[in-house]
Amino acid sequence: MKNQHDIPKAVYHGKWSVPQRNSIMLCGKLLYKPYMGTLYYYGNKESVLELYFEPPLSHESLDGNIDVIHGFDTKKTNFSVFNAKSGRDDGDFKKWVIKSNAVVIGYEPKPVHSLDEELYSHCFMEYPYLRNWAFKDVFNKPTQNGFSWDIKKGLDFEVEVEDGVKLAICSCTIPSKTDWSLTVEQTTKLMFVSDKPLSINKFNSLITILSRFLSVATFSLQSPTEVSFKRKNAAYPWFREQLLMPQGRITQPQDEVIKFDGIVEKNPNIIRTWFDNYEQLAPIAKYLVQAVAEQKDEYDAPDFLIIAQALDGYFKRFINKKNGKNVKQYEHQLKELLKRFAKVEVLRDCYFDATKFAHSRNKYSHLIPDNETKNVEKAVKGEELLCVTQKGVVLLTCCILDSLGLSTEDINTCLNGSILESMIHNMHPQYLYPEDMF
Repeated sequence: MKNQHDIPKAVYHGKWSVPQRNSIMLCGKLLYKPYMGTLYYYGNKESVLELYFEPPLSHESLDGNIDVIHGFDTKKTNFSVFNAKSGRDDGDFKKWVIKSNAVVIGYEPKPVHSLDEELYSHCFMEYPYLRNWAFKDVFNKPTQNGFSWDIKKGLDFEVEVEDGVKLAICSCTIPSKTDWSLTVEQTTKLMFVSDKPLSINKFNSLITILSRFLSVATFSLQSPTEVSFKRKNAAYPWFREQLLMPQGRITQPQDEVIKFDGIVEKNPNIIRTWFDNYEQLAPIAKYLVQAVAEQKDEYDAPDFLIIAQALDGYFKRFINKKNGKNVKQYEHQLKELLKRFAKVEVLRDCYFDATKFAHSRNKYSHLIPDNETKNVEKAVKGEELLCVTQKGVVLLTCCILDSLGLSTEDINTCLNGSILESMIHNMHPQYLYPEDMF
C-alpha cells in the first residue's frame, strides 16, 4: 500500500522540450524536439517529471542538472520546470526521471525562462489557517428568512512592506450552492502588489519574511499552500501563473499573540518594522515559535539554552549600548530586560528570577558538573527547568513585540488571555513563586 505522501496531488500529461540538451538549428531557427512525458506534483516534496524516448537517444543527453524544461498540454497550458535534476530510471531504460523544486504553470504565450526574470506585478497567497486571524465577523445574526453575511469587496487592509511593494490582506466569503444546500466559506486572502515587475525569486523572499511574521503572530508554523502570480503586462490579465513548490511545514495556530483586530489594524507599521528588521529578528523569532509550536511537555537543557541564547542575542542587537551602557554580564542583561517590561502583567505574574535563569545558563552552556557550585548554585533541573524555560519564553515574547514597536499597553493586550498566560497559571506553585513566599 502506498504512503499518502507518495500519492500525487496533481498529474499533468504533455510534450516537453529541454533547451539545453535537445535543440537543433533549422533554417536559422532554434527548434526543440519534444518528448512525451508526465509531471507529478506532490506538494510535500519535489515534483517529478518522467520523460520517455526511443533509441538511439541515450540517458547521457539528459543526465545531470538542467536549468529549465518547457512543456505544454492539450489544454494549451504552459509549464516551466526549474532547478531540475535528471537521473536514470533503472527499471525502464526508455525513461528519464527528473526532480524539480519549482514548476510554473500558466496560459501566457511566452513561458518563463528563469526564476529571476522580472515579469510579475502581483503575487497571491493562500494560508489555510488564517481564516480566524483576521475578519472574523463576516456572518450576521440569523434572520427570520435565514441568515446573511457580508461580502466585502476591495482591499480591507494594506501596508507598504518595502519601497514600491505593498502587502494587501482581504476578507473573502465564498458561497457554494447545490439544489439542496448552501455552503458559505470564510477565508483570508493575502497578496503582494508591486509598482514595478518583480521576479519569482524576489516574491519568494517576501513570502518567507511574511510567513515568519504570521508564525510569530499565531504561535505556529505558517507557510502558503498556494502561490500564484500575475504579469505586469499580461496577455490575459484574468489568468494567473501558479507556482508549484514543496510546501513548508504548517501547524495549527496555538494562539493569536499579535492580534489583527486592534493591534495590526491600529498600527500597520508593525508589519513594515518586521520586514525592515527581518535579518536581525528572524533567528530570535524562529526559536520562539519552535518553543511554543512544538508543545513539549518537558524541556531539556538544549531547549533551555536556545531560549537563553535568544535573549542574549536580542539584548546585544537591540538594547545594549543604546542608552550608553555596555552591559556584558548575562544576569545584568536579564535584569535590564525585566526592568524594561516591569509593567507587563503576564511577565510580572511569572516571577522571573534572573539569578536562577543566569546560573542555569552558565551550568548547561559550559557543562559544569554537579559538584561545582561557583556561579551555578541556583541552577535548576527537571520539572523546574521546564518552568524556567517557559518563563524565558514569556520574556522573549515581550522582547520581540517591543522590537516591533508595540507599547506596554499593546503587549498586555497581546499576552492577557493568551496561551502564555495559561502556561504560567498552570505551573506548579513550587516553581512559579519565589522561595520566600512560602
